[in-house]
Amino acid sequence: GRATEIVDIAHYLPLAHEDWTRSGPAKAAPAGRTVLLVDDSAFFREMLTPVLKAAGYRVMPAASADEALAIVAAGTKVDILVTDVEMPGKSGFQLVEAL
Repeated sequence: GRATEIVDIAHYLPLAHEDWTRSGPAKAAPAGRTVLLVDDSAFFREMLTPVLKAAGYRVMPAASADEALAIVAAGTKVDILVTDVEMPGKSGFQLVEAL
């Protein structure tokens, strides 16, 4: 009697990493590439982190724009930023502007 939303992760994995289902070694991300993954939703951070790690990236998750800015301010080298746009506090656009 209640609606349930189901996310089919198997659908999204090949979209994120095209050779996910092929046999043989996958192409790894260039060594040392760090992704700063910013999303206020723990669900999405926990869903994307293993996909990015499987692609060979080092992942630095952050639950807010302020947390992401603190990570960068602490001296963490970030090569790629993946951010949610709508977050409480600072938006993803404000985060990019601050960086």
